[in-house]
Amino acid sequence: MQKYHLYMDESGEFENHPNLKYIQPTVTAILVPEEEKISLYEGIQTLWQAHKLTETHAKDAKNLTTKYFSELFSLIEGHGVLSFLLRHNEDIYQTLPPEYMEIHSANRYQGMATCLLEHIIFLYEPFFGKALDFSLLPNSRVTVFEPQQNKEIKAMKSMGYGWTSIGNQKTLFFVWNADILRSRIMLHAHEYIRWKKRLGERTFSKFETIVAHKSKDPFVHIADHLAYLSRSDQNFSERYSVTFDYNREYQTYRELIRSYLAGNFQYFLPEALQLLAKPTPSPFDINLQKMLDSAAPHIFPVDIGQLEELEQRIDRYLRNSRGNWQFILDLITHLLKSADSLPAKIHDTPRYNWLLFKLYSHRQSIHNHRGEDIDAWENYRKIQNLNLGKCTVSEYRKKIEVENRDAVTLANLFAFEQANEILHTIHSSLEQSLKIYQQMTDGILHDPLLGKIRGTMAQNMAFLCPRKPALFEKAETLFTEAAQEFTRESDTIRHDINLAHLYLDWEKQNKAQEIIEIIKGSDSVNAFLAAPAKNARYMQFVLAILLKNAVQNHSLKENEILLKTYSLKNLKKWFGAAVNEHPFELICGYLGRIATAANKEGAKDYFNHALRIPRKGRRTDQPTLQAIRAQIWVWWAIEEHRAGRPKSAMEKIGRAINIMKAIGEIKELATILYIDKNGTATGWFADGWQALQKIDEQKRFDRKACDTFLKCFTFNYR
Repeated sequence: MQKYHLYMDESGEFENHPNLKYIQPTVTAILVPEEEKISLYEGIQTLWQAHKLTETHAKDAKNLTTKYFSELFSLIEGHGVLSFLLRHNEDIYQTLPPEYMEIHSANRYQGMATCLLEHIIFLYEPFFGKALDFSLLPNSRVTVFEPQQNKEIKAMKSMGYGWTSIGNQKTLFFVWNADILRSRIMLHAHEYIRWKKRLGERTFSKFETIVAHKSKDPFVHIADHLAYLSRSDQNFSERYSVTFDYNREYQTYRELIRSYLAGNFQYFLPEALQLLAKPTPSPFDINLQKMLDSAAPHIFPVDIGQLEELEQRIDRYLRNSRGNWQFILDLITHLLKSADSLPAKIHDTPRYNWLLFKLYSHRQSIHNHRGEDIDAWENYRKIQNLNLGKCTVSEYRKKIEVENRDAVTLANLFAFEQANEILHTIHSSLEQSLKIYQQMTDGILHDPLLGKIRGTMAQNMAFLCPRKPALFEKAETLFTEAAQEFTRESDTIRHDINLAHLYLDWEKQNKAQEIIEIIKGSDSVNAFLAAPAKNARYMQFVLAILLKNAVQNHSLKENEILLKTYSLKNLKKWFGAAVNEHPFELICGYLGRIATAANKEGAKDYFNHALRIPRKGRRTDQPTLQAIRAQIWVWWAIEEHRAGRPKSAMEKIGRAINIMKAIGEIKELATILYIDKNGTATGWFADGWQALQKIDEQKRFDRKACDTFLKCFTFNYR
């Protein structure tokens, strides 16, 4: 059984004292594994010595520097200590009657402290299925009240709190946590025991209130430091802790987790999808996705209406999400199995076939994103075989969306001109229909579907531009026109990112920097750059263009900041399972190149992580991403040769050759590369393959040949 010591403290104004400046109430906790306490204590003492601190000085956060706090929290985090921060948010209280507010204000601390303890002990997803024992060690609280507040004091005294008077000026009010918190947590323990199968066993060795100024336990004071930092340096405290708000959204999340623990998956799944579909990120998203992973196999809707409802939730989720889709892919597979088990008489109806159409369409979209080209083609063929009957206008537009995805699949196979041939007629028709509607109204109409088609055509041209420079201006125009069809910030950012990639290929550095500054100035990206731990969701493609720009226009000082901020540890913490999917192979490849250029350790770790993507077994399952892997091997080879390690460089060139050879042996992938029996190469990578072959034949590194291969990668693949 894993044993933890849970220390807790608070900061801010919980009682709404009229003579005190309002500070957001916050409750903090640190969770220390018992087996790490001794070694951690030794490490903390060493840190004190390095900063010339006595034990007494180290207690008071005001004596300590940001550098000390960074080293302290990095130290404890490295020993498995978890930090939590719960902030009060007034929205949950706005509906309370006025007469309740006074007593509730007095009780706010106990409510928040209990909420945080319940979350850590019973609702923290990484602990599910584990047997845990807790020692609960909350710090005592002291609150100042004026004599005229007798009514509040009596109300609090009636709830079991102790108090004492000092002179005639003020009253010191001591709130001793242990008794009240013990009773509340034991009630929760009794309630949650019925869900022990999924939750795991929970036991409690100790409940003890700690008087901080009398304690020599450094972890008591670290909990206090976190509370202090929550008001003095919010970004710092959020960087090192699981941070969430005491508000309605949390109450929704709490009920969802409880339904999951209870095995009520019919309720959990659609509600969790709805919460995840919100355009604004939540600190609970990653945990919800993990629970959806394990819940999906247990979902068996009994009628087509339930399946349609879940499809609509999936659609909403995908429209607001750009990463970590594996669990949605698995869910779609389960829903297709459920659909197949419906009565045979339903299978021949247009309603049933349109349901399959939408599910296959979602699956194709995900396969395209992940570079699973063969799977995407199989989905497209299944869609083509469906008997959909007569279409409404809105249904026909959905079919156009699928044609757009088909073009994306072709682009993933490097058949860019063929992809645009599919879209040309559709694009012209949508433009004409929009003009007719524009004539019927005085306002400007937007057509996001037309924007999607233009965006796909522009991307296909952008890939071709380095080989056909005349297309640069056409691609720029299409990207600009595509962005005008959207009103959401996330959509305009996506097209701005595409423009930035185009300008970097076009060597229009001024334009590239202008558009990158526009991207960085948007609200969501600005929030991410200021506090990445809190706002990382959806930001991987933003990060990719920023790092690509840094690689091409590197400043040593800026690069050192990038490496410190975007460490592998931070990326995994902020982005969760998404770090194992596209575009993190490029992100980590860029960081590996930046680390090598800056002579920093860690380049190898970045490259190794990049090369573990994609994670499927066969090299041909995701040929687009496999080709990108070959590019990363060549990047690494160049850096190794520059560092004076020619043998290592040649080994990495060999890895790239093996990947491209495996692709070239499959005729279905001929648009990427095909090598016939005579060794003649055709396809997009023909020149690049010959360059790699030259290195292999010469048995020595050739930078010019490497560059020839790398020129095959354009736009957002390079």
